[in-house]
Amino acid sequence: RSSDPFSTSHFCYSHRGFSLGVAAENDNPIFDDYIFKGRGICFDQHNQYFNRKDVLQNSISQCPSACQGLGNVKAQVGFSFVGSRCYCHYSAGYGPSGDSEFGLSW
Repeated sequence: RSSDPFSTSHFCYSHRGFSLGVAAENDNPIFDDYIFKGRGICFDQHNQYFNRKDVLQNSISQCPSACQGLGNVKAQVGFSFVGSRCYCHYSAGYGPSGDSEFGLSW
């Protein structure tokens, strides 16, 4: 779920296999592993922030490969894009390094 449904500069995508709410149609093949969830930052079902790793990127089209390149894709629940930054989201207790929150941005 996105925090600000009226935001035009924040986008939330869910990694396929994880549920962040009702899926919207995805018409961009770059995002085949992701489902557009809405405008705003992604939150979990308890309206809390996901664990995240920030990655600087020039465009939203670079987020899927940037996030997957961090590792531990099985625990990755999706990403948000804000300005020139991808926020790669992970399940609670997990991060890019595995079943540890080591290396997360928060």
